[in-house]
Amino acid sequence: PQGTNWTGSIDYLSLRGVGGGTKFGYDRPGIFNPAGRSQGFIDAWYIDDHGVDNLGLDRRTLTFPEAGRGRTLGRFQEDLPDDWQLRLELGEVTDRNFLEQYYQQEWEEQKDQVTRLGARRTWDNMSLELSASGLVDPFFTQTQNLPRLDHFWLGQPLLNDTLTWYEHTNLGYVNQRQVNQPTDPTDYNQFRFLPYDVDAKGEKLATRQEIDWPFQVGPVKVVPYGLGELADWGDDLAGNRIQRAYGQVGVRSTMPMWSVDPNVHSELFNVNGVAHKVVFGGEFSYTNASRNVDQLVIFDPIDDNNIQALRRRLDFEDYNGTVLNPNPPIPPSGPFLPANVFAVPTKFDERFYAVRRGDMDWVTGPTEIADDLTVFRLDLDQRWQTKRGIPGQEHVIDWIALDTNFELFPKPEENFGDTAGMLNYDFHWFVGDRLTLVSYGGYDFFSDGQRYTSVGGFISRPPRGSLYLGFNDYRGGPNILSDVITASYTYRMSPKWLSTFGTSFDLHEQGNIGESFRLTRIGESFLFSLGVNVDVSRGNVGVSVALVPRFLGHDPSVTRGQIDIPPAGLYGLE
Repeated sequence: PQGTNWTGSIDYLSLRGVGGGTKFGYDRPGIFNPAGRSQGFIDAWYIDDHGVDNLGLDRRTLTFPEAGRGRTLGRFQEDLPDDWQLRLELGEVTDRNFLEQYYQQEWEEQKDQVTRLGARRTWDNMSLELSASGLVDPFFTQTQNLPRLDHFWLGQPLLNDTLTWYEHTNLGYVNQRQVNQPTDPTDYNQFRFLPYDVDAKGEKLATRQEIDWPFQVGPVKVVPYGLGELADWGDDLAGNRIQRAYGQVGVRSTMPMWSVDPNVHSELFNVNGVAHKVVFGGEFSYTNASRNVDQLVIFDPIDDNNIQALRRRLDFEDYNGTVLNPNPPIPPSGPFLPANVFAVPTKFDERFYAVRRGDMDWVTGPTEIADDLTVFRLDLDQRWQTKRGIPGQEHVIDWIALDTNFELFPKPEENFGDTAGMLNYDFHWFVGDRLTLVSYGGYDFFSDGQRYTSVGGFISRPPRGSLYLGFNDYRGGPNILSDVITASYTYRMSPKWLSTFGTSFDLHEQGNIGESFRLTRIGESFLFSLGVNVDVSRGNVGVSVALVPRFLGHDPSVTRGQIDIPPAGLYGLE
């Protein structure tokens, strides 16, 4: 039917087995509300797998529990009358490594696959949602809500717009199940529980409120505020009932400035006048919590499944942490700090990173993240703008953009001994319409803190091609050191030939990371390509051959999406 799409596949992998699946998607007028919209998809793929998983260095031959492997993923959204919306998600995976092996990009970049049903109504600046979720995949840490009710009221003016009120209240019954340990011996020996990987259940009640008093002092907008939360959980990490109150008081301020010089001109940099726009921002906050964040079960997750899986199998020498009972029998024992827990030092613990970053400063932040903290947050956002375009049709563009922010901690012990930390910057220089230079970085100044810098340049010359060259420097922990050079290009060498290439190289122990090269013959009706891929981390070398109908346009498997190859002929079928 119109507005639907259904595909199927049957696959044979010579070293794995026979697989197949189907995907059905739709986007149609609403079922229960014809004036609304109904959309969604379901995607299922399974394989009778008789091979082994190769997931990179030290994980090249991983086994799995059952030969029948796969996943089912579905997401559906339906508009209902009276501004209600119904959402349903289905997510089921047969084992912990399936997505990383067969859907790596989806595993690393997309949201977690969960099973969840929710109904939400949004009106004006208020929303109400009733939801329920299930525990489906025992090898991921998941929170079951049976059910959960969330109410948001954001930016509500009070006292004739003198004050502004924000509110988030949630209540429900939650159940978290401790993640299962791997069955493969290699995976098992690398696996460690995180400190908050425990069985826990009970009620969860929390209400977080904020009152702002915005006013203007000359060019400076000043917003004193007060924020507080009361919360109750049925279980803490020790299995005891726990309540927490925390409050925060502070002041935020911003001051915009700008200046214009129409006399600045440069043919080399294509500059016709410059406007410099600056926004100074600052915030001081003092937070006091009746409980420490490391006493609480993290029912509102702060990391996706892929990040948690990485943390559980890190080379723990990188952080000089302590493993409690590193070789326990299966299953682990005890609900509090179970056997095989990696006690990461506090300065590398993601919960305290979230506290320092300010996740507790917002009404919509994760419920469990809050702790004592006194901090000044400073930021500076800058734009240098100019005019470009053909004479008489010039338009304003951002020429250079530089955003910076960092924190100052009056109590250095709350930042592991350093007063300053968490310095970040993001820089873009649009040198011309075809050349862009970029750089970003982040730095902590305490011992072994994170330090990363990325610098790169991108050249685009349509329709001929594009070129990228970049350098990434990473430091963190006592033993993490990486300097990676990356380069890639897409080049249309002639009307009949196109080539693409990419490479990454680590200047330290890793050395070569991988390359890919593809040569494409552009025919009248088809694109024929021959490619070579090298993945050193997984020990893989592959050769690919593709024949793509030209009416599909710039197929990313051939051009990486950088060059548009239009169909030949009027209808694209000649």
